[in-house]
Amino acid sequence: MASEGCTESGRGPEAVWWGSLDAADRALPACRASLRQIRDLKASFNTDFERLAAQKRSDCDRIADLNARLEDTLKDLRKLGAGGQGYGCK
Repeated sequence: MASEGCTESGRGPEAVWWGSLDAADRALPACRASLRQIRDLKASFNTDFERLAAQKRSDCDRIADLNARLEDTLKDLRKLGAGGQGYGCK
């Protein structure tokens, strides 16, 4: 058989995998702690990101409102014949 070289204690090729679980059992608590830290860091990042994204959306909405007010002011000035000659006016 081709898998004869992979036997350990005569249990077949699976013994290579199951034999390494003894070492993995000792490392499991450390892995769980690391995964817990990663999960907490991810949750913290996502919370901060959502807060920042909401702030940016708020800023964009505020700027859009200011632009709309400026457009209204320019329209009023054009009606009076005073607008359209300065910088940025069409």
